[in-house]
Amino acid sequence: SYYGVGGPGSGGDDAGADDLDAPGLDPQRYVDARLRGTGFAELLRKDDSLVQEVRTLDADMQLLVYDNYSKFVSATDTIRSMKDNIDRIEGEIERLSDKVDGVETMANELSTRMSSKRAKIEKLVGLQSLIEKLNFLFELPIRLKQSIDEGAPGQAVFYYKRAVPILQKHAEVASFASIEKESHQIIKSLRERLEQTCSAPSGRRGISFEKYNEAVRLIFELDSGEPERSAAGRALGRQYLVWHEQYFTDLIAELLASQRALSLESFVCTMGEKVLTPLKECCKTYEELFFPVNGSSDSESDQEDDGGRGSLSSQEEAQDSLANFVKPIITEFLGAIRSRLIADDDTANPAGGGAEESASPVKEELGSGPGKSKYNAILTALHALITDLGSFSIEGVIRPGYFADRTMEIAEHAVRKQVVQAFEGLRCKVVQRFRTLSDQCSAELAESDGPMSLAKALADELEVDIAETMRGLDSLLNESGDVLADMAAIFDNLIKFQLRFWVLWLANAMEAFVARYHPFRRPAPGAATLAIKGDRSDSERAKILVEVPELAKVPRSLPLALACLAQQMRLYVRRAPYAIAGAPELMNELDSTKDRLLGKYVELTSREISTEVRRAFEASHTDLFAMDEPEVVREFAVNLVQAIAELRRQVRSCTATDHPGAPRGDD
Repeated sequence: SYYGVGGPGSGGDDAGADDLDAPGLDPQRYVDARLRGTGFAELLRKDDSLVQEVRTLDADMQLLVYDNYSKFVSATDTIRSMKDNIDRIEGEIERLSDKVDGVETMANELSTRMSSKRAKIEKLVGLQSLIEKLNFLFELPIRLKQSIDEGAPGQAVFYYKRAVPILQKHAEVASFASIEKESHQIIKSLRERLEQTCSAPSGRRGISFEKYNEAVRLIFELDSGEPERSAAGRALGRQYLVWHEQYFTDLIAELLASQRALSLESFVCTMGEKVLTPLKECCKTYEELFFPVNGSSDSESDQEDDGGRGSLSSQEEAQDSLANFVKPIITEFLGAIRSRLIADDDTANPAGGGAEESASPVKEELGSGPGKSKYNAILTALHALITDLGSFSIEGVIRPGYFADRTMEIAEHAVRKQVVQAFEGLRCKVVQRFRTLSDQCSAELAESDGPMSLAKALADELEVDIAETMRGLDSLLNESGDVLADMAAIFDNLIKFQLRFWVLWLANAMEAFVARYHPFRRPAPGAATLAIKGDRSDSERAKILVEVPELAKVPRSLPLALACLAQQMRLYVRRAPYAIAGAPELMNELDSTKDRLLGKYVELTSREISTEVRRAFEASHTDLFAMDEPEVVREFAVNLVQAIAELRRQVRSCTATDHPGAPRGDD
């Protein structure tokens, strides 16, 4: 039947009719059912949902077609190129094979000719090598001093480690013993200088990263053959980590102090180059020098008391020491990157205060340069952050993917911050326009032009501001697609709810602007917040406090103009080209705000009418009760009725304003 009752398979048909994806869908029947059983607001939401779904599917299909076509063209070009080059490659291989055969023939001929002289040449070469070694041994003290004087202690240690086994092996030779003794004194003096270097502080007043690491490595090499190496190595390892921890802390602080001289991208790249690269090198050096050799057993010196700091006698303990050293540095590094890209402390401006936002390095760079996107600087920096630093890892200390997760979190927070700041700027514009509207009402422009015209002009300006903000955010999300492709839906929802939050903020701001003591107004520091009574105490709006200027005197026509603005914004929410979360609820909230503002306008107007009537009676010197005909009373009554009629007309002009075909407000 028409209503799906009776008949074989009727239940299945109903299920298919209600499911848009069912193969047996009857479009006309589906539409008729929705028109009969669904409200107007739900139909609008369903229509918006279907339009968005169709657009998404259409865009996906176009993207797939374009992608497949590009792959087909690329494959065709590759096959054509391979076909053109295959003949040339075969010819070159043949020529190369001929040349190899020629070289092999010549090598065989040379080997045959030189075979008789090979033994004699080898004997002479061995003799020459022996003479060079003896010369090296006899010149060893001179070479050591020369290397140290030239600032190359590593070369001196290399010479000494290379020669000392031979000198000790032939210590019975007097000349060798003398050379060994003199060289030992030189290296002992060098070791003392290296220990002084390791005791020096880091930073500008101390030694550089490279010199310290070289000094530690040379001390370790010089001590490698001594019996006390284990205990000395543990102490040197602890000193190594303490020195580098201070070095990286000072380095990050120095880079933060000089960040304003660098662009966002340069700052990110500089931080990675000057912090992460040396940190990885530092960990690698520590593993090479202070990690126990696999299979080595603990000696008695490993069990000695080392001041309660733990022994590096095992691989696990050494690994833990390195991890405890790296983690605070990485945390500080990511915090520095985060503070520059997000700048929470510098740019935060809570809940729409009218104060100017404080400058930050991020804001100074946004929109800089002709032809560049407003968000080009921060997007370039985020791309560098994710691509250049996201793959950073240290084996056994920082797992692969850790930096990718952390950098993605920073990038997500940075984009979120830009979205929030965009709506924050929109709030600041609203506060400025409220001031202008108040001045116009004070100058009685609202009486001559009508509050509706002022509200309409202000609504048009706000729509332009919203459109400009949304265009900027669309460009931000489109350009950040390659950086945060997986979060497009999240940011899209964020913008929808930020737009909803802004509309609720606007409703609260309109009410608080005409009332000095209003529960929606953010209290001054130290002052108590006014309690919100009634059903609104637990509402979403109750959590949104606003900062708007306090007016010494509220112009009488200002609440009416704001009520008309609330009506205009209600129309905008209904026909907005952007998706707004919970649009029907927002329209109801704007209606409530309009009603309260109209109540405020009626209150101010009634108070003004009463004051004028009282003054008129007080100014009259006629005994009203002794008059034969109360002409003065009649005049007062006429003026009062006219004032009330004008009040009623103004209220009707606000409540009856809507687009054609929509229901009009009550009188």
